[in-house]
Amino acid sequence: DVLTKQEESIRSLNQKRQDLNMSMRGLEQEVSEKEERVNALSSVDDIEDRRAAAWFEQANAVLSSLVGVSNVEVANSEVNVDFESLPYSRKDAIPSVLAPKTYRFILEFLHADERLTGAQLVPADVEISDLVSSYITESGGTKGAAPLLMEVKARLACRMALQQELDRLKSRFNFSVVEDNGGVMLEFSPAVGKNQGRWRCQVTIDHDYPREHVTPELSSLRIGAFQSPGNKRERALMDSVGRAGHGTVTEMLEDVARRLNNN
Repeated sequence: DVLTKQEESIRSLNQKRQDLNMSMRGLEQEVSEKEERVNALSSVDDIEDRRAAAWFEQANAVLSSLVGVSNVEVANSEVNVDFESLPYSRKDAIPSVLAPKTYRFILEFLHADERLTGAQLVPADVEISDLVSSYITESGGTKGAAPLLMEVKARLACRMALQQELDRLKSRFNFSVVEDNGGVMLEFSPAVGKNQGRWRCQVTIDHDYPREHVTPELSSLRIGAFQSPGNKRERALMDSVGRAGHGTVTEMLEDVARRLNNN
């Protein structure tokens, strides 16, 4: 009996050992499979990281080559571009006295495939959301950022030129500026104390003003406290000013003031 019990104990121990060995082999296989999956994922991440690094390096080189760019920084999924802007100058314009102004253009990318997803301008002196949206729609955000930066710089140069013109007018006219994606609306009235009648007008310009092919439009005119019957006087004056074909806001305003003072 004692021998029989010992044999049963030995068989039981052998069975447990076999079961443990099988469990160990199963665990080893599971660990091996997980290691393979981890290695595979790491390899994919490495490939994506290398691809992203190569792309950002190329973007850095292209952006840095643009005139006026002083610094390019790459951080995670953003590219920060520092650049200087000067007012656009027409051939017939008064020479600019403004110093260059520094801006930061923040480009946001989708890390997985380096697609441009958004951009910001700091300080936000002009509206650029329409440029960014149009660029992403047309290019899918995959053609690099240099063309978009050039568009933003061009718009900034025009806005600085407009601001310079407005600064010269502020001693004679009160004005306000309203901007949207379609352009810029300027509202003018004679400055307080000037020997002019009470009137107010709105001038509409495109974002590309004052480039040579872009002219201002006199979009509304109000003379005195009340409009003339049927608004005939205002419309007649607006038509006359429009036919004059003024190339600048200053010329248009001076024409409006002269016509009203002579009436």
